[in-house]
This record gives sequence, structure tokens and C-alpha cells, in this order.
Amino acid sequence: MQIQWLQRTLSYWNKLVANKANSELLDFVLAAEVWQGLHKDHDCWAKELLEGLRFVDPSKDWLTHMQQLMPIENPKGVAGLAKQKFADSYREFDSDPTDPECPHRQRSTYCHLMHHADGSGLLVPPAYISADMPLAQKKAIAAVRLAAAPIECNTKHGVTYTNRKCQRCGTGVDNEHHLLFECSHVALVASRSKHMTLFDGVSGVREWMVAAYKPELAATLGSCMQDMMHGLKTGLDGQPNVTPAS
Repeated sequence: MQIQWLQRTLSYWNKLVANKANSELLDFVLAAEVWQGLHKDHDCWAKELLEGLRFVDPSKDWLTHMQQLMPIENPKGVAGLAKQKFADSYREFDSDPTDPECPHRQRSTYCHLMHHADGSGLLVPPAYISADMPLAQKKAIAAVRLAAAPIECNTKHGVTYTNRKCQRCGTGVDNEHHLLFECSHVALVASRSKHMTLFDGVSGVREWMVAAYKPELAATLGSCMQDMMHGLKTGLDGQPNVTPAS
């Protein structure tokens, strides 16, 4: 969302400084916005634009550039560099989020859930976003990938990580790995069995998340995640609900 905002604001900035309408009022309003944001340090879109440009290329004197009301050349290139910088910023948070001593658990979790097998990481949109599938399924996928699934590791931040035990099956830390591969709640086991193409030969979350980028697996992934989210709802009564022994 921040990168999309940057793209739109770069275009807006260039239109304002061009002032093809030759409006004195427009020039005055833009100059006032720049003065308030860059000189007075007031919160406004010009100040946020400056911060975004400095993030993209800290070597350039963007303050002077904006004060002189100069256009931003190659805005698409600037937005592309912002995407790369954002993706690169997460590489330093590549610790194992299931490690009790993980120093940056939330960011490391996000890094693992957004993993892409070919190394493009956050630069390539996942295939399910543009797939022809129910919105509810897309939301279910997004909930897991954004670390927003209603599991203990995402909802009990004030509790020691190792104590965020699964309330459905009664064993293990309730994190994404447990949800996808280990929890013995009947609904989750059934979903794994129903969607075996997603789980065959896969042992970890990073590897499993590659499915989000494969168009041929979009429908299967959506169905699986929707089933699992429904399973979480039916298993939140605090009582273990496990598959019967065979």
C-alpha cells in the first residue's frame, strides 16, 4: 500500500509542478504545502513524499529537489526501486520465527510467509489475487500470509511464545507451521487430506507458500485455506478436538 501511495503521489507531484493550467493559485497552494511539510515539519503528504524518496535513494538531495519544485524523473523507476528496497529490507529478518529466541518474530514470520521460490520475494504479486475464485477464499489465504489467522501465536502477544499452546488439539505452539502441518483437529486433518497436492513432499511453511504464486494451484489453495479458517472457528471452544485413533 505504501508503494502504491508513492506511485500515485509521484504522478500527482509531477502534475502539480508542471501546472499546465498556468494557475497562480495552484502554485501558491503547492508552495505552501512544501513549506509546511519540509520547513515546518508538519505532517502532510509532501513530508511523507520526502521520506519515501529518501528511503528509495538516500544519496540524493531530495529536500532541495522538492523545495525547488522540480519534477521527479522516471517515477516508474523510482517506484520499482522502492519495491526492491522494501523486499531487501526484509532479508535481515530471516530468522526462524518458531525459534523461542527469535529477536524479530513478527518480521521474520512475515518474511517466511511471503517467501517466493525463485527469489523475487515481495516483488511478484501472488497468483491467487488475480485468480477467478471466491473473495472469501482470497481473504482466507491472505489471513494466513499476513500472520492474521486466529491462532495463538498471532493473538497472544503478551504471553511467552512457548506458552502459546494450541487450544484445539492441546499440543504444540499454535503457529502457522502447527496449523498447516501438525494440528490434529479433525477439520484441519480433513483439509490436508482433501488438498494433498499442496502438502505432498512439503515439510515447511516457506516451501508451502510457493503455492500462492502458482496459478494452477490457486483454486486448491483457496479451498484449503477456507476450510482451515472454518476449522479454526469450530475449534476455538478451548476443548481438544482430535482425529480418532485408527
